[in-house]
Amino acid sequence: MKNKKIIIGLCCGVVIIIGIFLVLIATRKPVEKNVRRADHSTKTKTPIAVDYSGIGNTSGNLQNGGDQAYVQGRGVVIDNRDDSGSQMLCFDDSTQKLQFYCNKRSCLHNGTDCITNQQLSYMVSYGDVVFAVSGTDNSEIWKIQNNEITCIYRSKNHIGGLWGYRKYLYFMNDFGIYRISIDDPSKEEQVIDKPVSYEYVTFYKDKIYFCLEDLLLYQTNLDGSDKKRFCDEKAASPQICGDYLYYRCMEYDKKGRFEVENTLKRISLTDHHVEKVLDEVYLFNIDEKNNKIYYQVILNDEDVSLRVLDIASNKSNEVTKCAMGALYVCPESDWLVIQQYEGQLKEGQVGARPTHLYCVKKDGSGEKRLDYPKKVEG
Repeated sequence: MKNKKIIIGLCCGVVIIIGIFLVLIATRKPVEKNVRRADHSTKTKTPIAVDYSGIGNTSGNLQNGGDQAYVQGRGVVIDNRDDSGSQMLCFDDSTQKLQFYCNKRSCLHNGTDCITNQQLSYMVSYGDVVFAVSGTDNSEIWKIQNNEITCIYRSKNHIGGLWGYRKYLYFMNDFGIYRISIDDPSKEEQVIDKPVSYEYVTFYKDKIYFCLEDLLLYQTNLDGSDKKRFCDEKAASPQICGDYLYYRCMEYDKKGRFEVENTLKRISLTDHHVEKVLDEVYLFNIDEKNNKIYYQVILNDEDVSLRVLDIASNKSNEVTKCAMGALYVCPESDWLVIQQYEGQLKEGQVGARPTHLYCVKKDGSGEKRLDYPKKVEG
């Protein structure tokens, strides 16, 4: 009997100890998980709440092909295609360095499934999420998040442009503009039933502004209803800042050909009054957050001047010289990632001169050549 009491006492003691241990575990504060970032420092990873109500990328960026977009936590994502090859890169504006878009620690970035080796056009970004048109056949819309690619929509036709607005993705093909819900991309809806000129589309206050093949500017509701002509002048690259829509006039030379450089004008969204802003603009891109217009002026066959106009003061100055085209501006960053010419074409070669990525602050300071990250052979 005595031994039985001892055994029962020991069992009760063990039960009490186990109970105390379980209580301590239940009340203990969980340890936050540390993850390795692309810059090799450790920081607690927290989920990013994604708001899909905005426009997702500047109209100017998307009209130039959407090869750059700002992604939260990564910086400027770049679809880079030059003599070094084609790869997806990230410009970290805190360190002014390039990294691979894929930041998996175990990835060598050599496989065809790695996002670094994809081609993404018309990038639309929300938080850490990117929507883009696949660069392989231009018939799929992809969602990229946490280094993973998901095809959310597949078209029978070539997709020539992509925009995000009010929780919808709008895209164009040879038959007009369609949209799909980000929450339910399985159903498509045609919004505009006529071909749109290039990617000359922008969104503002629940309206779509676009140029049809006649190069005239139109306005419609988001569902395509109440379409009306907005401007009687042939226009290109409509972009909105404040209460004005800015556009390049599609002007002709004496032989009836379109001019390479055009007058930049703006039309009031309230009374439709038109006024001239700048002469001889090749490309322009509006930083809506800071009320500035970045634009290119062709100096000669070789040189292009990248300039900036402060809308409030109407004063402009040169930022730097750069390669022609590829004008991208991310309002979230103080930096521009541009292309600079490097070297000349070899004798007998046809095409554009070789280029390389550079960065420069928006005020023109700090310009430097960017080193491309190297892949590990494996």
